[in-house]
Formats: sequence, C-alpha cells, structure tokens
Amino acid sequence: MSTYSKTKNKIKALESGLVQGQVPLTYLELGLLYQTVKEYDKAEKAFIKAANNLSNNTYPRFLLTKLYEIKGDRDKVNRLATELIQLEGQKMSGALKLELQKLLLWSSDTSSATVAPKSRKNGKVRKTKRAYSIDSGITKVS
Repeated sequence: MSTYSKTKNKIKALESGLVQGQVPLTYLELGLLYQTVKEYDKAEKAFIKAANNLSNNTYPRFLLTKLYEIKGDRDKVNRLATELIQLEGQKMSGALKLELQKLLLWSSDTSSATVAPKSRKNGKVRKTKRAYSIDSGITKVS
C-alpha cells in the first residue's frame, strides 16, 4: 500500500472519529494529513477548527501560517505571523520567533520572483540551477 493510500485511510479513520468526539487535537492531526495529500482547503478548515478549540495554543495557528506559505498567500502569512508574534511576545521560543520572522520577511517580499515550496523526491530536496534554498522551507526562483 502506498504512503498516499495509507494517509487517505488515516484521514477516513479520523473523520469517522470526529463525528463521535470532535477532539481539537484530532483536527490538528487531520489538518496535517490533508496537507500531506495536498488537500489544502480541507487542511485549512481543520487547522482553523483546531485553533478555535485550542485558543491558548499557538501551534494550530503556526501550522495554518505554514500552510498559507505553501499556498503562496502572502497576505494571510503576514497577518497571522504578525498576530502570533504580538500575542506571544516573550513567551515564544527563539526558534518559533525566528521562523515567524522568516515568514514575515517572505510575506513582505515584493519582488517579482516566483516563490514555491521546495521540490521533494523520495524525501530529498532536489536542487535546480536557478533556485536557492533558505531555512524557512521555501525555494525562491530568480
């Protein structure tokens, strides 16, 4: 059974569990699974439900911000990253703050360069002649 098929089976199992319990962490896991199979609209809805149910936890909103990065929605990345930094302030870990700052930098980039997630094949990043990678997990093509 392929990884895609296994992921789709996990999604079905979680969706059936949602009818019974609707646990916020289930929405979080469901969002990650949808993202894995590139069902970004469903992932967005699941992350929003998780964020609404886990209002004191920044992780669902961080994952939503990363999803918007993958989708290329600079405005939503900018809004959410700014909101998270303002809400968390000093309580935020250095690594999370750095990642959010990178997302803010990406979202405010007004160059005409195309920005897309890294290309992966067999779990490895493929490098192209026209691209360079930065730590935030995106590839900027000049």
